[in-house]
Amino acid sequence: MISVAKLGAGVAVWVVFSAAAMSQSGKPAIGAPCQSSQLSASIDNKESDQIDGGVGNHAITIAISNISPSRCTVNGVPGLTLLDTAKRRLQIPVCQNCQGYLFHTQPPGEVLLDPGAAAYVVIGYNINDGAGPCSQPATLSLRPPGDSRPLRASFAGFSRICGKVNITPFLAKPPVDGFLPDPGESKK
Repeated sequence: MISVAKLGAGVAVWVVFSAAAMSQSGKPAIGAPCQSSQLSASIDNKESDQIDGGVGNHAITIAISNISPSRCTVNGVPGLTLLDTAKRRLQIPVCQNCQGYLFHTQPPGEVLLDPGAAAYVVIGYNINDGAGPCSQPATLSLRPPGDSRPLRASFAGFSRICGKVNITPFLAKPPVDGFLPDPGESKK
């Protein structure tokens, strides 16, 4: 289990949280699964500005913060759906926890969120026409499974997306200077 102590127009992202209250080791979780009413989502501009791999490859970091007075957990690889300015689903292929140009696969794991703490997901994408059809996202919308209230984060000011999108599992730490945490570090 990983404990976290502290903590950017037209596309939406759906993030799916695990409903299981067990860690990957099979031990009971210290917090119940997070519900959308306990969370807020925002683009971490500081780290998103750092992730630019050239050749049209970019990534954004999304912070998912616990705004409730209770601890809760997020687990696994988020599901992702992109929406336009009218909140219509964009037909952009999404690859969950796939190796991309900017990052390797990450081990999925449970992240315990104390009140005020955040977990992070990184979305990798390309802005060049040669990568596939292009769309301009506006809003990122995150939603735990079985919960009808989505979380939303603005995608305003970011580039278009061409081709597929990669998304990481929930991470206990954001990228630092454009680099994801070492996969071995997530278990510490």
